[in-house]
Amino acid sequence: MFQTVKCRGYMKKINDGRCIIKLEPRETEDGLEHYMYSDPNRKDASGTGTWTKEVENCDGSLDFLKNYYEYVEKEFTGIVVGMKMVVVSAYLYVDTAYDQYHEWTYVGKEIHEQRKCALVYYGCNRSRLVPMDCLEIMEEKYG
Repeated sequence: MFQTVKCRGYMKKINDGRCIIKLEPRETEDGLEHYMYSDPNRKDASGTGTWTKEVENCDGSLDFLKNYYEYVEKEFTGIVVGMKMVVVSAYLYVDTAYDQYHEWTYVGKEIHEQRKCALVYYGCNRSRLVPMDCLEIMEEKYG
């Protein structure tokens, strides 16, 4: 901690736009709530709108991957002030849960990839999350 390090890259937070949309009962034809996968990076069959797909069974299927961070190569130096586990990507899912009196549907995420990162300050109030394999400790020179 609090050592000067040389970094080769960092994790940049991204918004890939992927999400799960809950349609309220009043918005559907059958009067029940439904869930839709939505990906604005893909086009629908007509080629004009956002791609959406209805969640079929609400059974917890892991087939919709969302990305939260991407790796960016850039050399810089800074000071390590902490460590953090970063969720790089996760599967979004819809599942149904039961107890003896109720049944409910919920949206969750299951981690697909995560990396251990160092929190590195490289300027005044400027910090980056640097993967541990992308930094090296610099020798202190006392003179």
